[in-house]
Amino acid sequence: MIRSSISVAFILLAAKLYAQSGHYWTESFGTRSMLLNGVVIGSVEDLGAVYYNPARISQFESPAFVISGQVYQLNKTTIKNGLGDGLDLKKSDFGGGPSLVSGTFKLGFLEGHQFAYAFLTRSQFNATFNFAVDDFGDFVKAFPGEEYFSGEISFNNSFNDEWMGLSWSYPVNEKLSIGATGFYSSLERNAGLKFQLQAFSPDSSQTGMYIEKRAYAFKSQSLLAKFGLSWQEENYSLGLTLTTPKIEGMGSGSTSYETFLAGIDTTGNGATDDIYIINNQNDLDENHKIPWSVGVGAGIRMGKRSLLHLSAEWFSAIPYYTIMESAPFTGQSTGEELQMIIVDDLTSVLNYGVGLEVFINENVSV
Repeated sequence: MIRSSISVAFILLAAKLYAQSGHYWTESFGTRSMLLNGVVIGSVEDLGAVYYNPARISQFESPAFVISGQVYQLNKTTIKNGLGDGLDLKKSDFGGGPSLVSGTFKLGFLEGHQFAYAFLTRSQFNATFNFAVDDFGDFVKAFPGEEYFSGEISFNNSFNDEWMGLSWSYPVNEKLSIGATGFYSSLERNAGLKFQLQAFSPDSSQTGMYIEKRAYAFKSQSLLAKFGLSWQEENYSLGLTLTTPKIEGMGSGSTSYETFLAGIDTTGNGATDDIYIINNQNDLDENHKIPWSVGVGAGIRMGKRSLLHLSAEWFSAIPYYTIMESAPFTGQSTGEELQMIIVDDLTSVLNYGVGLEVFINENVSV
């Protein structure tokens, strides 16, 4: 039972610790864009254009500045069969959502060119799961009779990606506009899992303990760019965007590996098979990747009082690669050579959506 639980736990660690959450439309930026859940690649009307389609900036009627008000969101996370068949891991959080600060400006010697800057939270996620049990029964076969038994699984998974961007946009003619945004990304990533069991036998006064811990963290500084086209007609607009992979800059990571076993005879030879392994490494090289993405969108006027928004964005796959690896190390009590290797393998992702904006009057829309 213990070995099975450990297997489930560390398969969970390998498969789930790095989800490609940044490639889904989980965050929205800009006052109107947020209400439309980001379905505005071809029809963005606020400074969320720095992220959604920089070509639209030169089609705005007047310069603008925006600070997102405090937005609250409810996040729910479920890992199906996270603790075995029919045992799900669940968590919900209520708190502040991502922020955006953005503004436009011009340079007098570049007539017709429009510029903008932005500070935004590209993606954020924080999930911590804990599962604990304590009981009295025959759980450890190496101990005579029944024993007091307790165990705990703790799992943490968090990341935060802050982007700073500078945008340029230029109207080629009355209908066509082009633009680009260069982004600086500062990503922080932390993940880990700890599995701990302990037991005490009142019949033999024996105590046993087993601990497994695997954890890693890294910081990544990088550059990337988004290019956009926008076509504006009286009753509709079209947009096309291309986002590049990252150009990796400074970054470093750390790993933590622990295995402890004490007080238990696992082989039946009459002697306890104690294990002591611990290794922590810092300042490791990291190599985190994001894929190419292509977005298309449209805004279509449906009469005088409504606007239909259509958008889709495709993120390419990234084949199996190594994000970070520790130097090989030797287990203190076992003498075996070990190594931690953090890998990633991303499938392609397609996001799409439909939004409807209805104008009640000059001041109110839904």
